[in-house]
Amino acid sequence: MRYKNLIALSSLLSLAAAAPKGFLSKRIDQDEITWGPLIGLGPTADGIEITSVVATIYPGQMPKTQAGGLYNWIGINNETENGDLVQGIVGSYSHGESECKGAKADSLWHADSQNSRPGRALIHGHRCISSEVYGWDTKLNEWNQYVGEERMLAATPEDGITFNYTLVNQQTGHWYQTARNARTGALYAEYNKTSPTMTMVNTAVECQSCTPPTDVQYWKDITIKLSGADKNFGSTLYQSNNATNTNPVTSDGKIWKIQNVTIPVVPPLADVIG
Repeated sequence: MRYKNLIALSSLLSLAAAAPKGFLSKRIDQDEITWGPLIGLGPTADGIEITSVVATIYPGQMPKTQAGGLYNWIGINNETENGDLVQGIVGSYSHGESECKGAKADSLWHADSQNSRPGRALIHGHRCISSEVYGWDTKLNEWNQYVGEERMLAATPEDGITFNYTLVNQQTGHWYQTARNARTGALYAEYNKTSPTMTMVNTAVECQSCTPPTDVQYWKDITIKLSGADKNFGSTLYQSNNATNTNPVTSDGKIWKIQNVTIPVVPPLADVIG
């Protein structure tokens, strides 16, 4: 399978005790999607929006073989079901399904992306990194996976990957996102897109009939900037499926930080709220 669609967690972020609703590809049945440990925050207080998110993932060793699609990501969106989902992704896909090219395409980290194309193939227990937006395409009149350029890069899980989402222009809603090697700063992937107001942020381990993670994963130094002070934003935090985290902290209500999130090795679940 060459393409995948990711589920936007809009309904999940409303804290409904059910599996997340979202934008499913016709090729992916709801029953095939399960979720590993995750945390989330939001929505923000009325009139306040997210303007920046920076977070580093240490995804650990990938499964030695991969039966389907395993995707680790941090995303921002809003509480409606028609907003964009901005997401940087580290993924593992079944052998031979990578769109990354080259003799070592099955053994190196990759940064890959492409413009206005529905879906995204990430690779095996051979990983791809990408900057993406899942949103409504007015030209196609359907949901679309927007992705940037494609490139292949060598790296190790110990280096970490830093995702940075920045609202460049608040009036137009222009977002710029990057994925970089956390140790060297090398650019893996980037993307620009205009998106609706963002009010929520969450991590995710998404499994599409996958071989689940076999190693503990960590998110480090999550920093969320808001357009105004929201002193109750930290109290909106929720966890699922045994994820743990340090407490959200702020000095002014505008910049919130979470030092560490631990994603243990547990089976993905259909019902992610528990």
